[in-house]
Amino acid sequence: MRWFGETPPPSVSGPFGLLIDRALEQGVPEPTGLVFLDSAGVWRDAMAGLSLAERRTCVAVALDDEDLVAATRWSIGAGVLLPPSLLRVSTACRTARESSEVPLWTADPQSVSEFGIDKHHLTVGLQPAGLWRAMVGLRGQLELLAALAAALERPAVIGPGPSLSLIGLDRIAIETAWESLATRPQWAAGSCFLEIGDADLGVNENTEGRWWPVAQWPSGRVVARWKLEVANTTYPWRLETDGGRVLQTDSVCSRIELERSTADIVRIQGVPPSDLERDGSPGAIVVEALAREADRSGQTLWVPGVSRIAGAVIRRWGLDVWVDGPVLGPFSAGP
Repeated sequence: MRWFGETPPPSVSGPFGLLIDRALEQGVPEPTGLVFLDSAGVWRDAMAGLSLAERRTCVAVALDDEDLVAATRWSIGAGVLLPPSLLRVSTACRTARESSEVPLWTADPQSVSEFGIDKHHLTVGLQPAGLWRAMVGLRGQLELLAALAAALERPAVIGPGPSLSLIGLDRIAIETAWESLATRPQWAAGSCFLEIGDADLGVNENTEGRWWPVAQWPSGRVVARWKLEVANTTYPWRLETDGGRVLQTDSVCSRIELERSTADIVRIQGVPPSDLERDGSPGAIVVEALAREADRSGQTLWVPGVSRIAGAVIRRWGLDVWVDGPVLGPFSAGP
């Protein structure tokens, strides 16, 4: 099996090679290659030379969960957190194969920019910029804009900002597609979160006054609610119990950050939650590692934007976490 970038020391590559061989003998699909996430970052140079399809069918091998966060940003399809086991390796191989079936624009939105743009176009961005950076990060914004372009079925270019340039559409068509976009966060309802052309509508009072439920998973019991606070682009949410007690929150993306937090609730930020729908994906491994560490230390982990499929992944861990998003089904935001 080929290692892209730096080959790990024999103490890692030897046992890992034996496990890969056993997994292949049992019929799991062979990945494109293995990527050792070395501390010097040699693996990044190797990934830069691969196509998206090749990266999606690779398995990242990491010493800690923080390295796997970087793997999600590079759209590596599967991961293994050391020490390895046959189960982990087999799951990663299957996940890498499944990743090859994910639409390419989902992992690499820049692929939308194969079209040409003339002077008759509309530019669409997400606003307020600071809020979107805090909530979904750059990759999340790119994926949303790419999904919008795909839904509109029109020539499009994703450019700096990020922004989306579209041909042959008017404002109403864009706003209508945004409202029905399946991947749009529940809290981002309404065209007030879009900047179309020179428009800057601002977030209206209706959005400011809405609350979203947070439930303990897997029981599904609603335990709190959160409100969007657009002006606070560092922690743009206020979380409180049904009794009105405001809960202190921190954003984390690694076990080191989790250990340092003294907040009531720790919320996973960045890319990992968006990569949670497949067992064995780097994002799923990171979130599970954080959930187990939070459970061990008596902290409460909040996973945002959980889909029904991701909810099933979390359920298999047998751990209590707090979630919001589509997994909560018919719950709606209220005053």
